[in-house]
Amino acid sequence: DPTRAQVYLEGKPIVDRLTVYLDQRFAPGAAINREAYAMLWTAGRSAYVKAGRMFFPFGLRIEDDTAFIRQVSGTTFSSSDDGVESGLEIGPWSAQVAMTNGAGGGAETNRGKQVGSLASYVQPDWRVGLSAATNFNGNADRRMQSAFAGLRTDVVSWLASGVYVIDDGTPSGRLRQWATLLEGNVEAAKGHNLKLTYEYYDPNADLREDQRERTSAVWEYVPFQFTQFRLGVRKNNGIPQNDAQNATEVFLQWHAFF
Repeated sequence: DPTRAQVYLEGKPIVDRLTVYLDQRFAPGAAINREAYAMLWTAGRSAYVKAGRMFFPFGLRIEDDTAFIRQVSGTTFSSSDDGVESGLEIGPWSAQVAMTNGAGGGAETNRGKQVGSLASYVQPDWRVGLSAATNFNGNADRRMQSAFAGLRTDVVSWLASGVYVIDDGTPSGRLRQWATLLEGNVEAAKGHNLKLTYEYYDPNADLREDQRERTSAVWEYVPFQFTQFRLGVRKNNGIPQNDAQNATEVFLQWHAFF
């Protein structure tokens, strides 16, 4: 089954200053506009402001939308939103602040807004970052915090992230959730990458024995430019009475970029 078919378009009416960007998904299903914004940089390209439809800046934005850290925060590649964002890029420092409708791409039903920030410090062999967000959604407010890091040790590149989410006003009262990810990537040979991942998810910090774990091993092969094949196996561990939370998945993917 095709998982995603997209078109990316970028225009620069003013070189190095003004960018107009479009990200449109065409399959599967109906066409969906994921991003459509204008971005204006300062003369020295140390600061910018953008407005339109965009992805909310929060946490470690890995490609896998099924990862626990992406699911629990709701900041996936299916949850773009209308709003404004400003950012700074000064040497190794990068920071963004955004305000969006908070509807996750859907129709807005209240006057509340989602406000968030992200800051990271990047070096050639490592990086660290912090992120926080609040979504004022009427009686069901959400607060999120995230810490993430990356490290290169010889042939292994590591990624680590933790996300903590508090939802107020749910039918059962306050809900606290945790999600973590630890990932190692090894370039075994030119064009060959081995990805090993461990994930942990606690859907309710006030309940015992409802936690979930997931381990993955993925071989990624790039035989030539713009083409990638991925073969992986993923083992889920959850509550014993839920078969879906204990399934083992095997998948083969072909990614083509043109």
